[in-house]
Amino acid sequence: MLEEKIKAYGCAELTQSHDCVLTNNPNGVFFTRHGQPIRTKPVGYPDTTGWRSVIVSPEMLGHRLAIFVGIEWKSSTGRPTMEQEAWIHQMKKDGCLAGFARSVDEAVAIVRAIR
Repeated sequence: MLEEKIKAYGCAELTQSHDCVLTNNPNGVFFTRHGQPIRTKPVGYPDTTGWRSVIVSPEMLGHRLAIFVGIEWKSSTGRPTMEQEAWIHQMKKDGCLAGFARSVDEAVAIVRAIR
């Protein structure tokens, strides 16, 4: 399945059934009239970011908590860049729900992976 189709189905599933609020981060580079490039996001930043709202355990006072989500969508043959790997690694290290998804099921597994 193509990356864009996986992303569309995955975002629909995550927002409708898994308490996620997501936004698409297009990989755009715009150019000024003088040819100067302007990036819309850092190199390697995930395609989709947002958060998943969860109710924390009673030991944590039962407050709702938003956990940042970063999903980099890939086709079955797509390969992550070193920059994408670095972003996902850092996001996971800092407690975000982040990863690479080649299917809706993989995206659901990412947002359900509470550690």
